[in-house]
Amino acid sequence: MDTLELLVHPVRLRIVHALTGDRVLTTAELCDRVPDVSKATVYRHVGLLADAGVLEVDGEQRVRGAVERRYRLNRERAVIDAVVSPDEHRRGFAVAMTILIAEFNAYLDREQADPAADLVGYRQHALWLDPA
Repeated sequence: MDTLELLVHPVRLRIVHALTGDRVLTTAELCDRVPDVSKATVYRHVGLLADAGVLEVDGEQRVRGAVERRYRLNRERAVIDAVVSPDEHRRGFAVAMTILIAEFNAYLDREQADPAADLVGYRQHALWLDPA
């Protein structure tokens, strides 16, 4: 499976997003970050990402007879190639926006959500850049 196919899947992209910022998490901790996804599904997608080198094992320890692995993101492998087709870019962007909306809705659904106190906001800005 190529990197584009790996990263445009909504569950896998959420796992990648959960590991950004140099976070190191176990699969159980990743399950906590995506509570609406079954544990079996998270484990399966973590395995796919690890097999592809997008996730790397940062450490292992025995927990109740099983080996628990801690994963970190391999940033060099967690990138969609810039030379993909416009349709592939559209697909990747649509998945990313869908996840952003889902995460925002999950935040708003929390009982303790307070957008004003949490400084939650969103804006759209025009930006003109000069290559110089």
